[in-house]
Amino acid sequence: MTRAVYYSPPDISIKTVLAVLADFEPLEPTGISTGLVAWELSEPEHEIESVMHFARQRGMISRAGWDPENGERLWRLTPRGRARLRSARP
Repeated sequence: MTRAVYYSPPDISIKTVLAVLADFEPLEPTGISTGLVAWELSEPEHEIESVMHFARQRGMISRAGWDPENGERLWRLTPRGRARLRSARP
């Protein structure tokens, strides 16, 4: 018998991740890494990656560059991501 595997999204809200990006944007003008967001939220990096992948697919964040020192991709909010932060949706 074959069992289905279901994807279960992490309990971290998209707005929580977007808020961290917005908070750090003035301090990190080149972009914010997934690792920094995970550290700030005290969450596993793989769960933050999942949320950020979802946000990128929906145009809420975009690639900002690469951090060669830490080997991490950097991200920033898009206008759509800022609009989502201002919305009443969780």
